[in-house]
Amino acid sequence: MPSLPTSPTIPKRALTTIAAAALFAAVLVATPIAQAQAQPPQADAGQDKTFPATTPTQRTLSGIRSFDIDGLALTFEWEVVTPAYAWLSIRNTGQPLGSEAIFIAPSIAEVNRYGNAITFRLTVTNTEGLSATDTVTYYFESPPTASIDVTANLPNPDATDTDRDGTIEPEERYTINAVIARPGQDGNSEIEWDVKEGARLTLRGTGTPSTATTDARQLRYRWQKLSAVPNRSEYNVPGSQVNTNTFSIVLPGDFQRGRGAILHYVLIVSTPSGVEARSTVRINVVDQAHTPEVTLKLADSRQRVQDANALDPDAPTQRYVVAPGASVDLAATATDGDAGQAQTLVHTWSGPGVTPSSTNRSRGTSSRATLAVPSTAVEGQTFTVTVAVTDTSNRVGRDQAVFSVANNTPPEATAPADTTAEDGPRGGTNNQGLVVLTGTGTDTDGDSLFYRWAQVDADGDPLEKPTVELLNADTATVSFAAPRVRLTETREIHLAFTVVDRWGVSDTDTVKVTVLGRNEQPIANAGPDQEVEPGARVSLDGTASIDPDTESSATLRWSWKLTELSTVPSLRERPLDAFDRQSLRGFVPGGDDFSNYSGLNPLTGEMFSRPYFTAPELGGYSSVKLTFTLEVTDQGGARHSDTVVITITGRLFSGTIDGPDFCTTRSLGGPRTYAFDSDGDGVADVCSLRTTRRATVARQNALETLASLDGGRYRIRVQAACNRLTGDFGDSAAALAADACATNRVADPPPPVDPAIADVFFSGIVNGPDFCANRSLGGPRTYAFDGDGDGVADVCSLPYTRREAVARQNALESFDTPKATFDNALALACRELASTDFGDSPRALAADACA
Repeated sequence: MPSLPTSPTIPKRALTTIAAAALFAAVLVATPIAQAQAQPPQADAGQDKTFPATTPTQRTLSGIRSFDIDGLALTFEWEVVTPAYAWLSIRNTGQPLGSEAIFIAPSIAEVNRYGNAITFRLTVTNTEGLSATDTVTYYFESPPTASIDVTANLPNPDATDTDRDGTIEPEERYTINAVIARPGQDGNSEIEWDVKEGARLTLRGTGTPSTATTDARQLRYRWQKLSAVPNRSEYNVPGSQVNTNTFSIVLPGDFQRGRGAILHYVLIVSTPSGVEARSTVRINVVDQAHTPEVTLKLADSRQRVQDANALDPDAPTQRYVVAPGASVDLAATATDGDAGQAQTLVHTWSGPGVTPSSTNRSRGTSSRATLAVPSTAVEGQTFTVTVAVTDTSNRVGRDQAVFSVANNTPPEATAPADTTAEDGPRGGTNNQGLVVLTGTGTDTDGDSLFYRWAQVDADGDPLEKPTVELLNADTATVSFAAPRVRLTETREIHLAFTVVDRWGVSDTDTVKVTVLGRNEQPIANAGPDQEVEPGARVSLDGTASIDPDTESSATLRWSWKLTELSTVPSLRERPLDAFDRQSLRGFVPGGDDFSNYSGLNPLTGEMFSRPYFTAPELGGYSSVKLTFTLEVTDQGGARHSDTVVITITGRLFSGTIDGPDFCTTRSLGGPRTYAFDSDGDGVADVCSLRTTRRATVARQNALETLASLDGGRYRIRVQAACNRLTGDFGDSAAALAADACATNRVADPPPPVDPAIADVFFSGIVNGPDFCANRSLGGPRTYAFDGDGDGVADVCSLPYTRREAVARQNALESFDTPKATFDNALALACRELASTDFGDSPRALAADACA
């Protein structure tokens, strides 16, 4: 019997694929190809709009932007969505019918009752029966509200510059309330205000929109003067303030007695859609009766009278000194704020020895009188002269003058001669920045004298805003700081020197000080000292330097230089080896002369204010200090220099390592991987190397190789290192008693790290507060070890006390000399590591000691 052919073996996955393909083919045969389906139309009811709510007006809805994608005919249907306006009637219009519609907009009363928003819905349907809808909302604005507030203030004679900007603005000058009555007070209507004449009148308008759709900031304001009786230009709304919400005017203050003015203003507040609201205000300007103002003075200055007001220049009463038997002619001038009254003022003179002039008019603005001092008057006797001026309302204004009797000789003031001084802190008349001036006062009567200095202009008039601060201005010797003046420029300062005798009689002399601009030495500022890490980009900043002559640094020329390098430990304690020179390449001079840095230029942009450089690696040092000197030169050639110190530090720590995120970098070989406590909380938070991991392993292996070759010297150096250590490093007394430092029994040097397993020394995730809680000092044996390669350190070993670990590592470090021997050992260690990169970057590897 012939054998049947065997069925091929088909994997289960292949069977599944074949069945799926067959099923898909059957579906294709059973299902006819579907026809393309019709698309629904697009409805567009137009944009939302806002209208003023006025009388009922016809408004139009438009759906003409609706369309059908397939070009089919459309029917339109409009309806009101807002329930409160369900009663609203819509009539279709347009072609096709319904593409537009009209309705009668609600009145203001209806808007206030039913709301200001009406939403309409448009439904469009094509001939296939497919529909689409869209809505549109029409807003109907009621008028906004408008109101006016009024303030009025009279000028304050003691006005101050409250904002200290050097100017007294109207708001600071006019501070005394001038509103007499408000609306509803003293019979005033709801829009009526009574204010005093001469006041600064401010009308402040406020508008509030009636609907939430209008922002108050969109409201527009307009002021109009409706009427003014009598009409004066001062009542007009200032043109620049017509379209603002506030305007101010100063009312006239010269009304005739019993007369005033009536002003009407209207504020128009409008919305963007044009709806307006108005508010009106009436201002009654009330006449205020004025007391006459009168000034008494000498009829002329050629009389034998001495002005005696110098002791108190601001006193309201004028004082004079006259000799016995003197005759003095006096004049009075009067004014009145009430218009038309000046010519009716009545002058009355009084006082012993006063005789009104026969030429006086009984009514008017001026009068004259004579004071006759008896020849028998004694020294110190006083005569007071008073003039009173009365207006038609019996208001009286007065002024007085007091005359003291004395045969007095006026003092004499002598200011120093005009002088020159250089500017700045090394200028002045004392070469220390001060201008010192001494005046002389003499008095033939032997009276004691008072002194006063003041800054004046070239004509001798006091300056309103002095430009220098006078020191000891009430003594004969005054001083002030010499102001800075630009090079080649000058500044003139005028001072008045006044001497006053006991009667108040004075004399004044002036002096001119010409301050010359000199070339002030610039001030270099190299910026604050910095502490950075190896490899960091370091920017130096000299922009705080300044040229006092220009009060800027823009005119300075810059020059930066590296002028010193120092290390910890010092170069004397640990001379540079090849490893160190490679790490500090570009920052240390060739040879052993570390006082000459002229051939080095590690900075980029050393002729600019902000140069930069890349901080070097540390080699075998715990820190390196670089001193840069900045020299600035001004336009006049003056120079000044400053230094800045950049300290490049490693990361050293001997604290407790107790956090899960500690030292997530690889830490291989050598003490240079000590942890660092950057925030000073006693918990190490950074794990760092001075150089590449490859160079670190190579250096440690080189030291350990040399120590192994000379075990005797190594043991001696361990003992020497022990003798230099103090403290217990946290070890127990029992452990310290048994370590090498106590017993002098020094074990052999540690073997070099096997290059084949060097990369398993790892400080990965330290994941518990109890892991490696010992002090991590000295030697690679304190480094975490990832025994199972899971990325989590699991062993922290130290086969001896911490004190011994430190001593052994210090002894190892001493084997970097002699230099030639160490360099050969380092080169051998680098070759043994071959191309292992330990995770270092190509850039770092290219610059390390092995490269």
